[in-house]
Amino acid sequence: MTLRHFRIFIAVYSEKSMTGAAKKLYMTQPSVSQAIKELEVHYRTVLFERFPKELLPTKAGEKLYLYANTILSKCTELEDDMKEGSAQHILRIGANDTIGSSILNDYLKCFQEIHPHEEIQVVISNSSLLCEMVHTNKLDLLLTDEFHSTADLTFFSVCEEQFVAVVEKNHPLALASQVQLKDLSTSKLLLREKGSDVRDYFDSLMNDNGYHADAFWESISFDILLSTALRSEGIALLPRQYVESNVELGNLVILNIPEFHYTQNLILAYKKNKYITPQMDDFIEICKTYTTMI
Repeated sequence: MTLRHFRIFIAVYSEKSMTGAAKKLYMTQPSVSQAIKELEVHYRTVLFERFPKELLPTKAGEKLYLYANTILSKCTELEDDMKEGSAQHILRIGANDTIGSSILNDYLKCFQEIHPHEEIQVVISNSSLLCEMVHTNKLDLLLTDEFHSTADLTFFSVCEEQFVAVVEKNHPLALASQVQLKDLSTSKLLLREKGSDVRDYFDSLMNDNGYHADAFWESISFDILLSTALRSEGIALLPRQYVESNVELGNLVILNIPEFHYTQNLILAYKKNKYITPQMDDFIEICKTYTTMI
């Protein structure tokens, strides 16, 4: 078997279609079918169940997918490590918007104190794209609070991140000793998009208590929600670490909402069987031991 066979197999696995894999790899469909047939003959097993509209992997196909991914990933690492000036000297970290806006800078400062001359690349994007970049060895480590585990990633919880409701210091509710959910239902709310974990929690909290609240301003960006709150446009739900400096300066006030208790786990993930460089190991230890966010 060759690496070409494994690349074709992974494409068919991902696309659930010979035709889709052929388009993705710029190959002909018969060539893709022949490669899958050769794999099945070689391993003496069926790798895909053939259905009219899609192909679904068998147990043997699932097993081969894990091995093929590992083999191709190791080959990519080998090529990188053997090239002068390759990625072995660069720590590549991905983080979603929540982490990129809050705790990541503290982690990076700690790391650079240990490795002042080490080069770091950071990618801030949505968690699903970052997971794919880890799968394809374009990132070494991923930090996110919106993680859905997969079989080929190693992951663990680093800490819990507390969310708070904040308003600008001159907002009508800024001086309230307590804020009730009914007050929120009649206020301008600055919220994450529907489908995000914190938004789902908040919508359920309001609905379970007989209230309905629409977002006055909805965004995937904490930066936008923060800047809108600072203009006294409404109440924002944001990570405590992210708003801490503005609270200390007196620009924002954290509201006391007895019913609102929301935390998210901060997850660190990397590809299973990946070679852990000393730099990666140091960064992982920093993430495990850094606790100011809890």
